[in-house]
Amino acid sequence: MLAAAFAFAAVMVAGSAADDDDLGILGHKRTVVAEFVKGKDKHKKGEPSLFECTAPSGGANTNIDCDDPFPNNEPDLEVDPANPLHMVASSNDYGSCCDQYYTTFNGGTTWSTGNMSTETAGPQGPIGSDPVTVFDVKHKKTLHASLNFFLSDDFTETCDGDVVVSPSKDGGLTWDPPVVVEQGVGCDLDETQIFNDKEWIVTDNNPDSKFYGRTYLTWTAFLAHNGEFVSSAIWESHSDDGGKHWSKAQEISGTNKQLCTFQTEGHDGACDEDQFSVPTVAPDGTVYVAFQNSQNESLWENGEVFDDQYLLVKSTDGGKHWSDPTFVVGLEDGSNDYPINADGRQTLTGYQVRVNSAGNIVASPKTGTLYLTFDDNRNGIHDVANPSTNIDVFVMS
Repeated sequence: MLAAAFAFAAVMVAGSAADDDDLGILGHKRTVVAEFVKGKDKHKKGEPSLFECTAPSGGANTNIDCDDPFPNNEPDLEVDPANPLHMVASSNDYGSCCDQYYTTFNGGTTWSTGNMSTETAGPQGPIGSDPVTVFDVKHKKTLHASLNFFLSDDFTETCDGDVVVSPSKDGGLTWDPPVVVEQGVGCDLDETQIFNDKEWIVTDNNPDSKFYGRTYLTWTAFLAHNGEFVSSAIWESHSDDGGKHWSKAQEISGTNKQLCTFQTEGHDGACDEDQFSVPTVAPDGTVYVAFQNSQNESLWENGEVFDDQYLLVKSTDGGKHWSDPTFVVGLEDGSNDYPINADGRQTLTGYQVRVNSAGNIVASPKTGTLYLTFDDNRNGIHDVANPSTNIDVFVMS
């Protein structure tokens, strides 16, 4: 996942507003919304999942996307900690409005495939992406987090970016309509828009933890006024009952005057120009959240802006209180570090694909040691007018 499959007109990426033509990136997902709602009774509580097909194993390389020829991206794969033969994968599916799920109970011999449950369907949506799944062992639930958003009446703006969680009681074969954890506000050019995006989810599955069974969800809340970027802080909410109810969302990206020196509109030291948050839980129940931030001017080389840094916050009381952010690593991903594609986005040399440097963080279930992965162009030709990529993936602890 780590980047959304499409860009939103109010979202700021590397310090500049997304282009008005970015809705074209939605491609088939825009036209499929109308088909999605045909013949459906309106579900006030949302749409349940829809089974489509069973994919048999193809050996070492198996195509589990058996439903249609349309593309998929943003794959996620999770293994049940209570049963390693039980896995749930998901993707951003261009053959439907939203996400696709793939579930196996036999170690990948067969996969049950279908469309993920969504908010109530209508002519303007939802459209979904950013899929990620987690197993809640204590409550015997499988939880799928996603972005659900809608289009304006004239289909020119994105609206109401909600973060939602779909529960499954049977290990991922069927999914109930999602719970809306945090609702978005407004459309791209409204006086105020809050577009919640780029969520990630984790459950504390350690029975010795004080917070055993607590599920944490983090995301970026992109705030804009009249189409102009204001901030993109990291927010968090948690659930103690298998995803039925969620705590009041709170901003957790914090303040650090040494690390967050550049401000678009925030107060002195506010670390509120962030994205790509990932939570993880240590054996003692401490929750860590790593995220990218673009406000450390000391990392920007001459003639460029917005090299990212990875920051880390933590909570030792189950998400009630959070530390201010600390520095983890600086990235070589600023404005002169990658080639730019035809859509004005960072890409790879000789390609038009959209790329970013986001990675993941995980705590060792035995020792609590943190491991962070990311990629950037430090080993390529960077900080020049015509950069060339030699992208490498890094792991640090």
